[in-house]
Amino acid sequence: MNVTATTSRLIARAAGIADRRPVTRASRKNVNENASRRNRTNTAAVVRRPQARVSLAAFTIATSIGLVGTKNWSIERARRTRAIAQSSKPGVRYTKGTRADVNVTYVRSRSRASTNAFTHYFDAVRWPIVAENAYAPSRADVPHRLLVRSRVLPTPTWLLVAVVDWRTGLPYSTVNEMLDFVGPRQARRFPQYVRTELGIEHRVRIRTLRPWVGIRVDNAIHAWLPSDVQANVTSPLFGTFYNSEYRQFRIQFRFQR
Repeated sequence: MNVTATTSRLIARAAGIADRRPVTRASRKNVNENASRRNRTNTAAVVRRPQARVSLAAFTIATSIGLVGTKNWSIERARRTRAIAQSSKPGVRYTKGTRADVNVTYVRSRSRASTNAFTHYFDAVRWPIVAENAYAPSRADVPHRLLVRSRVLPTPTWLLVAVVDWRTGLPYSTVNEMLDFVGPRQARRFPQYVRTELGIEHRVRIRTLRPWVGIRVDNAIHAWLPSDVQANVTSPLFGTFYNSEYRQFRIQFRFQR
């Protein structure tokens, strides 16, 4: 019997058994801890700025003043245009559980821009009239706006909704028979905009379903809300407004979980 060969086989078998030893809970825990430590090291921290809000019971005030500047090239000549917008928005909100929610917001804003901004000429007009550039109130300048939204549940199966939107009319410019602008740009305005929306809904039972069925009325008071104006000073209809929104009735049918 070869003692040396036998000893070599025993040593090799012992080494194989050592390599195949089972993984214990302690060794698995160490591996997981090392992986977690590497992940924490490689993960970048995300820092977020907190948003400031002042809230006093049911009265909330949120004021924001923004300044926006844009730089682009005028179509008429190589002159840079500019724009500025400022606004402040105080608001009041009243809630009574799930039965009532009334939100009143007033916006005071100011918007000025160059009248020959390049984006004004993306339209269906093949050959637009390009006049001298001016810095005036923008097309969306609305100095005053008041928005009231309410939702009331007098009973668990009846819902009343009301929205009132009042704002200053949008500005526009006047032209003559040659389509040259007359007077300061954007000096005139449309009439004041007062739009109301009313709705009433009732929750009914249809077998196992409980849908809400009701009616909504847009422009409920049938106010005059024109979208076009005759701005040509030589026209006998100069200053006449057209294309007002009409009163609309819509059937409301919705499901709620």
